[in-house]
Amino acid sequence: MSLPFISVIIPAYNEEKYIEECLHSVFSLDYPRDKYEVIVVNNNSTDHTREFVAKLFPSVVLVDEFTQGIVSALITGTNASKGEILAYTDADSIVPALWLQRIAHVYEDPSVVAVGGSMRYKSRTILSSLSLIGYYPRYRWLKYMTGPNMTIRKSAYLQCGGFSLDVGYFDDAYISFKLKKIGKIVILSDNPVITSDRRLRTLDKDTIDYNIKAAIYITMLVIFGKPIPYTFKHIE
Repeated sequence: MSLPFISVIIPAYNEEKYIEECLHSVFSLDYPRDKYEVIVVNNNSTDHTREFVAKLFPSVVLVDEFTQGIVSALITGTNASKGEILAYTDADSIVPALWLQRIAHVYEDPSVVAVGGSMRYKSRTILSSLSLIGYYPRYRWLKYMTGPNMTIRKSAYLQCGGFSLDVGYFDDAYISFKLKKIGKIVILSDNPVITSDRRLRTLDKDTIDYNIKAAIYITMLVIFGKPIPYTFKHIE
């Protein structure tokens, strides 16, 4: 089997406390080092994220995106990529050692346009458990990918039009919806990414507002195929 060249794209906004563990996991992958690149998109971080990555991980392709927002960062990272497969994860996530090996094997089927996987939280709390219950039907029945564990064949990304700046959040569900129209999405339940539960620890007004909008947003996308153009405040 000829392994594809893969671009691992990691958007980062004020991730100085988390990104080291993420990048250590990415550079420890059981995948030939000459077969993947790592791109970190610094999205106007006000901490030392950029300097930290540049100093400790000099082989990272470090790019800047000055328009605030996850989608702008993802588009910039994708535009900088050289891979035939695009792999996305979050700066506060840890990928398993066989992450790319398992994904590459699925792409041997030319009808597959995207490969996702499950997600687990570092801590098991009531909120994190409830959140994962909400994700289960997405993986199992709706075949929508989740941002920390999402890969796309680049040719399919270009064919479907890629991410949209009109969709500020839930870019993973939005692009999954577009990709399903042109090919097969496979979700690997045995290839989980571990991610931080820090956004679930405090139920303040912004977090509650975010989750209410998220539920309506996903429902509209699934039923009508169009997201509501909400403005989502960034939650660190």
